[in-house]
Amino acid sequence: NKRVILTPEDNADVQAIEAVSELWQTLGARVETMTHQKHDDLLAMTSHLPHMLAFGLMNYLVTNNPDACDYAAGGFKDFSRIASSDAVMWR
Repeated sequence: NKRVILTPEDNADVQAIEAVSELWQTLGARVETMTHQKHDDLLAMTSHLPHMLAFGLMNYLVTNNPDACDYAAGGFKDFSRIASSDAVMWR
């Protein structure tokens, strides 16, 4: 029941798009089609921005007050968890 987003080009073969969509649906996915610009805007807001904020916060704390993490509670740990992902993936 995962979401799959298709971002076909304007000149894409409609039958090919339908075939790919049906394949994903057969595998249990919820398929949506949108422009690449809408996809990029949505992912920037919901994925990339939170990663950037988490990396920035952790970099700031490690550089300016490394002991701050010792006092962090659940909310901070939930937010900062994504900062432990591989930074190379976000270059």
